Amino acid sequence: MDDETMDTNQNQAQKLVLHRIRNICESFRIDSLRPKITAIEDAFQETDRINVALLGGFKAGKSSFVNSIIGKDILPVGVVPLTSVITYVKYGSEERAEVRFTSGKMKLINFNELVDYITEDCNPKNIKEAIRVDIELPGLQAYKKIQFVDTPGFGSAYQHNTLTATDWLPKVGAAFFVVSSAHPLSERDILLLKELERHTSEIIILLAKVDLVSDKEAGQITDFIHRQLKQHLQKEFRILAFSNRPGFESMREVVFGFIQHSFSNPVQKSQEILNHKIRSSITECQEYLRIALLMAQSEQASREKLSELLSRERQSLAAIDREIALITSDLKRKFQEKALDEFLEYYQGVKRELAADLKTQLPQWKGNLVKISERFRRWAGTTLILKMKTISDERGSKISQVYLNEGMISLTRIVHAFQGRLKDVIEQALHTKFTGIEFHIEAEKPKQPDIDIGHVFMFSWEVIWYLIPMTIFRPIVNRHFFSLIPREVEKNLYRVRAQWCESVFYSIDKMAKDASLFIHNEAETIQNILANAPNQQVRIGKAISELEEARVSS
Repeated sequence: MDDETMDTNQNQAQKLVLHRIRNICESFRIDSLRPKITAIEDAFQETDRINVALLGGFKAGKSSFVNSIIGKDILPVGVVPLTSVITYVKYGSEERAEVRFTSGKMKLINFNELVDYITEDCNPKNIKEAIRVDIELPGLQAYKKIQFVDTPGFGSAYQHNTLTATDWLPKVGAAFFVVSSAHPLSERDILLLKELERHTSEIIILLAKVDLVSDKEAGQITDFIHRQLKQHLQKEFRILAFSNRPGFESMREVVFGFIQHSFSNPVQKSQEILNHKIRSSITECQEYLRIALLMAQSEQASREKLSELLSRERQSLAAIDREIALITSDLKRKFQEKALDEFLEYYQGVKRELAADLKTQLPQWKGNLVKISERFRRWAGTTLILKMKTISDERGSKISQVYLNEGMISLTRIVHAFQGRLKDVIEQALHTKFTGIEFHIEAEKPKQPDIDIGHVFMFSWEVIWYLIPMTIFRPIVNRHFFSLIPREVEKNLYRVRAQWCESVFYSIDKMAKDASLFIHNEAETIQNILANAPNQQVRIGKAISELEEARVSS
């Protein structure tokens, strides 16, 4: 059997295992695992290249590391958090950079324009709505089977950066977790590594900026990291020291050689990574089934106690929904007020610009009143659309991201609080720990409004135009045109604000619905397990055994 046939067979076997996991989750209504299973299913389509992600705290040295691999400074580096969107760097037959936007559009850019999209200063809070930036370089031929992914730093002063990075975690293939020698392994790093372990087994610790410490100090830092990882994650990780400074060339060659060797067979490595993701899903699914089996085996008194405690939590669901409703209502109100202030700030400026432009246009419009009026209509429509679209693009995305981030943080807090109480309830009744499933919320990008101005109001002079001699009444007509500008500007600024409100409100409502659904599903899952556990002991045991068999075969 050739390698290609073996890979195909293994791929099919993995899909079958994942299908079994999905069926069990659906059977026992373990809905929280659904997003992760979907992410794994998507990963089956991407086995020709390995996503090697650069993760870690902001300013740890991720972009500098990618620049070292490239051999020249392509990605911006600096003293403040820079990377604001996910950036893919891979081999290509010619130098190329492309930006993909939430609208679905793509734009080829020069390398010197990268700063405009992937840095916080030039693209604050990703107001330009870039989904990702793809960079292709002929110089990466030695890494043809790898796609390096530079992510925003965790723990950045900018909350949206951390959210971008955590949302991307399910797509991780392999990861270099970059730790600066100046700030080795914080408590937050430990938590992020625990989360990262759920998504990949290929984690390498990159101890960056070792030029800042002596050889002895670098050894002490490495030992410290080893001890911390062993203590908190009960696992040994490979640690590679790195510096992009002159004099550390041999150190860099060791790291580069390791990457080329480790990912020389992307299909095989992809299979290994998929296996890890699948086994992680099995573990999480078994956690629910373990609780179900404990309920089935528990005394009636324990189940009654759990039922009583769980009933109290379920009674609180209405209050939780009200809290979520209050949060969404408050977010909408604040966005509506902020949007009004932001857009109306442009009123005076746009009014002056349009008046100045009209002043230059009017002398060019010849003919009777009907013709001049039609020219005004066309001018007002075209000019207003351009102005409103510019304002919408500049301000709408920026202010919407602020409130969507606030919503993600608030709703995540509510879900985590509920999960904490649910874990306490189970521990009190069954005297066992319950980890549950990690909740991740994503804010759907608001749809960019289609700018559409209203009808430009005109008097119905067309019916009497032949009675109006333009040589006499032209100044009066001109003054009327100028008098229309303030009302049209104000009306269409309100229109743009209303369009953005409609779009952002939809995104806020979807986040709220996702959070509420997750909470209700968690409560419902535990309740269903409790209600059916005494009669399903055999079925639960069979499902656990089936998952264990799937783990062995994966």
